[in-house]
Amino acid sequence: MNVSRFVGSTNREALRQVRMALGSDALILSNRRVNGGVEIVAADPTWAPDVAENEEAGQDASVLSTLGEMRDALETRMEALMWGSQLSETPIMASLFQTLLSCGLSTTLVHAMLKRLPAGLTENSALLWARDQLVAHLPHVDSDNEFLTPGALIALVGPTGVGKTTTIAKLAARCVQRNGPEGLVLVTTDTWRIGAHEQLMLYGKMLGVPVHVARDDVELNHIINSLGPAQMLLVDNVGVSQRDRRISAQAALLAAASRPVQRLLVLNAASHGDTLDDVALAYSSDGGPPLQGCVVTKVDEAIRLGAVLDTAIRYKLPIRYVSVGQRVPEELTCPTATLLVDQALAPRRNAPALYVPSEADLAALLKLGKNLDARETRSQSGHTPRVLSCLLAVAGTQSGKAALTCEEVDAAGRCIAETPALAVAYDAWRHRAGGKAAADEQDGCVYSQNAVYLTHMAQQHSVLAAHLQVKLPASRQTAGQMGAVLLFSQDGQAIASPLQYLRRGEGWQSSCGAASARALSSTQTVLHQAKWLACQTEVPETIHYVSGFRQILVRSLDERDQLWISAAASTTAVSVDDEMTTVRAVASMIDYRPVTLSDGMVLDARVSDNTSAAAQPWVGEQLVWLKARGQTPLAARLLVLRFADRSHHGVSKTLYGIISPRFSSSDQAYAARCLLLGHKGGSAMRYAARMWSLLSNGGVGDLAIASQSVQLGLAAWQLSGMSDTAPIRRVAGLLAGLKTEADLPSVLLKLFALKEALQN
Repeated sequence: MNVSRFVGSTNREALRQVRMALGSDALILSNRRVNGGVEIVAADPTWAPDVAENEEAGQDASVLSTLGEMRDALETRMEALMWGSQLSETPIMASLFQTLLSCGLSTTLVHAMLKRLPAGLTENSALLWARDQLVAHLPHVDSDNEFLTPGALIALVGPTGVGKTTTIAKLAARCVQRNGPEGLVLVTTDTWRIGAHEQLMLYGKMLGVPVHVARDDVELNHIINSLGPAQMLLVDNVGVSQRDRRISAQAALLAAASRPVQRLLVLNAASHGDTLDDVALAYSSDGGPPLQGCVVTKVDEAIRLGAVLDTAIRYKLPIRYVSVGQRVPEELTCPTATLLVDQALAPRRNAPALYVPSEADLAALLKLGKNLDARETRSQSGHTPRVLSCLLAVAGTQSGKAALTCEEVDAAGRCIAETPALAVAYDAWRHRAGGKAAADEQDGCVYSQNAVYLTHMAQQHSVLAAHLQVKLPASRQTAGQMGAVLLFSQDGQAIASPLQYLRRGEGWQSSCGAASARALSSTQTVLHQAKWLACQTEVPETIHYVSGFRQILVRSLDERDQLWISAAASTTAVSVDDEMTTVRAVASMIDYRPVTLSDGMVLDARVSDNTSAAAQPWVGEQLVWLKARGQTPLAARLLVLRFADRSHHGVSKTLYGIISPRFSSSDQAYAARCLLLGHKGGSAMRYAARMWSLLSNGGVGDLAIASQSVQLGLAAWQLSGMSDTAPIRRVAGLLAGLKTEADLPSVLLKLFALKEALQN
């Protein structure tokens, strides 16, 4: 037979296809990841390669397999760095991690759950959250009315000794109670063990139900074809180890039935989690009819139920029945998911967790992991990461894009180190991973600067300071806002965020150490931040951008001799020639000229997803007066930035800004750039809000989380503006999983972990 190629969404699915097509003895020639799943190249056991023709193909398969293993290892390493850092610094998460492990849940499932753990939870509320998550994701069936229906063919499968025959008897008793003995037929396929069918014969005699033995598919189909339309068939299969080759023969027997057979996997609740996983994997990929759920047996013998519930969740097996003893038919129930989870999480007295690490063990393991990371880093030569990067880069060709090179991987690392926003964010990420963020907050000042930041600031003649804010994610227990000052250079590069704050019902708190028992208004906050920036020796001349026009604010900034730009709504009132009007009315009467905004800037002319990058910006301005009762009129300039869609010959977007009169007319293009830059800076704060959701875990203080979230959000914004052909974007796409801009926050954390792992 020729070599065949199989593609599945997971390894398990691809292997199932192989076994169905070629049998359990198929030869696996290669295994690699492809877009959307896994590709396996296999042949039947009789296949013999032609050495002359297939030597090169075998070598290619070996290389691809090695590359796939190397890529998996690095991805695992990246995830481990992020997970270990988060767990070691978050007591609530570490405690919940230990509690869930002690219930028998797998580290895989617990890890996936805790990545979504909301911030600010107490130990008890965190456990309740985990309970609700398990209840929501546990497949279960509260009633069997739609399952035990007349005419149904149901087969129980599973290893020897798990209680299949006893469960068949309990199901048979249920059916007899509902439909009478004439509505049921029992079948056993176990002809391998001596006297194996005698127990089922005894149950059948007690219930008045006929029992047959099917030695092969011919006999099974004869029995099925003889059934009446309302008769149900229950099949008791031979119990064999999940590693026994006869499991495929058993699956083939049921697959050859003349009518569809619903298979239920019987899982022993008292088995170890690894054993249950092995059983579920074997029977879900044996080539037989798809599993329709599972039956959990021997619950009365199990110390913990977590492992069997974990298996049901990961393999998506609805729990149709639970058996808690030997009595027929009483001890067979259809419990709710809530009841099962509560039983799994219930504390057990005088039952020491001999196979789960204690708190001291967990602390020691985390400390050991950090020490091993440090020793590994010191022992690596500069050449080793390059070799690893090269292998992974070659593996990138499997995505259908041009291959990565070692130089691109190195360039991505240098880009992080040399781009101000990325360097500051990376430094803050490592700072928090080292456990220093919480200590900084206790000292009243959150870390926010590094050498790259200071060097870049020294090179600037002026910077744009955008005062922006964003609502905290809805999952947060206390509603509020997170705000910051974002610094941008003249060429549109993001630099850093030197100052952040949180405004919530209980007050206001800034990363500079200032705090207030009451929440400061937006105007008060901006003035505080402007005053703080003016005291920083490393900050050059500053242009302040505010996202909402407030006359009292711009007047205060003007009195302090500050340059300012305020975004304005179309209905904002201004005075022209002693007549009150709106900025929209003024904008309709002024002249416009084309202007270049993206020269040397990361920023392009696109202001939203609906605006073409090729849209031509036009700028116009008009002297206006700001009038308020009891105040001297303040001269200002209205700046209007329009984007003309070249393809549709219309205006696709208009931005209005009121700017300080201290801007000279020759600075019109620069003022327009600042207006657009401040407008687009809002997306950096939206990235920061996503970072807040990723980082909030109840361990480090909220202000430290806000500081790092903003730095990372600004770095994600910077990364979003880079060309898709830039090395860091290609590395992000091929190695860190960047597919859409929404992935940027999580991808950025992976890039930092990748840099840390490779020690670029």
